[in-house]
Amino acid sequence: MSRAWNEVLEELRGLVYAEPTQKNWQLLCQALQPLKGAILSQALEYVEGPLEGWPDKVRAFRTRTVKDWTTRKANWLPLVRALFFTYAKVGPRSAVTLARSRRLETLRHLSLSSSGLPAKGAAALAGSAFLSNLESLSVSFCPVGDDGARALAQSKHLGNLKALSLYRVGLTDVGARALSQAAFAEGLEQLSLTQNTVGPDGLEALVDGGVFDGARSLELSHNPFGDVGMAALSRVRLGGAEKVELTKVGATDAGLEAWVQTAPSSIRELELGSNRFSSAGALALASSPLRQSVWSLNLGGCPLGDEGVAALVSRGQFEGLERLYLWGAGVGPVGIEALAASGQLETLTHLLLRGCPIGDQGVAALAACGLGRLWYLPLGDCGVGDDGLKALAGASGFGALGRLELGRNHFGDKGAAALASWPGLATVETLDLSQNPGLGMAGVKALAASEHIGALRLLKLNRCGVPFKECQQVFADHKKLKVQ
Repeated sequence: MSRAWNEVLEELRGLVYAEPTQKNWQLLCQALQPLKGAILSQALEYVEGPLEGWPDKVRAFRTRTVKDWTTRKANWLPLVRALFFTYAKVGPRSAVTLARSRRLETLRHLSLSSSGLPAKGAAALAGSAFLSNLESLSVSFCPVGDDGARALAQSKHLGNLKALSLYRVGLTDVGARALSQAAFAEGLEQLSLTQNTVGPDGLEALVDGGVFDGARSLELSHNPFGDVGMAALSRVRLGGAEKVELTKVGATDAGLEAWVQTAPSSIRELELGSNRFSSAGALALASSPLRQSVWSLNLGGCPLGDEGVAALVSRGQFEGLERLYLWGAGVGPVGIEALAASGQLETLTHLLLRGCPIGDQGVAALAACGLGRLWYLPLGDCGVGDDGLKALAGASGFGALGRLELGRNHFGDKGAAALASWPGLATVETLDLSQNPGLGMAGVKALAASEHIGALRLLKLNRCGVPFKECQQVFADHKKLKVQ
């Protein structure tokens, strides 16, 4: 057995100390599967230690059926730490079968997202003593509703839960109040309640129950709790929060002003889009500690206008900001000029302005800046014409641009020809020029002849002024380029 074990050990050593990828995990499982008896026992004992350094979610089992998990003859299943039901249908009976499976004992992560799990199924899982080691549970997009949330909250076996995803599960204030009493509430580090109907009463119950106190990631978007809920959030001790999502919660400037007064400086990603924030809210943000910490800021869909953008940078730069989302925020050329004057644009890798009426003047203001870090620039539906593209073609500050979107504007062949001559295209991998009916064959041919499109892999020209098949023919010699 010594020789056989040495051969097995050599193979296993090469795998468990390799990069912890899904492929290497699969290779390890394949290597273990033929083993039996004493060699299998030795092998499992040997790999367990090194595997503790692997991410749990790499050590995964993915399946479409509960039966596959409960009956699969695989000797490596005790090593699995994450179970994902992909495109599965898990009804009440299947949930009971799953809950009775002792194989759940080794799991730290369980995802039943989009499985159709009903409230009774959630109740069955909540009663499983085999889930005591579980740290992460997702039942997102499942109709568990308030009854299912209550069952999970009352579980005696989910005390180690650190992450809970209840995205779009039919949760109301009733379910939120139940969650506020959960034994695992104060231990949660990640919580998603996005796209439910939790109102101010439910949010206040969650706040008072300490559910948010330890959160590092808090996703509350698309719940109608409004300014009352924002004020309640100001009482939360979010000392270690890094990500907060509050998109479309019905908040106004008053709610934002109340919350940012106590918002922790640990927040790196902040989603505030599609609320009713104007210049007063933007000024509150600019005057808060968030200006020193936020890396990604989404204010898309808020009626900021030029005045709001000017207020946002009125206290100086957001020092670490790399991603700024202002799509549909009513920003015009004056707002872009305010951003440029503040120096904020120089820090950005992503600047989303889709649907903002910046026009040629705004593009010219962008072109005049030092945008050497910018990778993603969507300017779709921004009123850009030939003059705007000519201004862009004169810019020398772009050195990292990888994705440029110019769809739904009104430039023509002259603008396209100017763009084709721009050295800044040399790094662009995705270029969207779709839905520009003024773009004709001359402009398309100018792009095809450009010496700067060597990196381009995707070019969108649908619904421009040239039939799609003819566009494809023009670029036929560009073998690595896909034209849509």
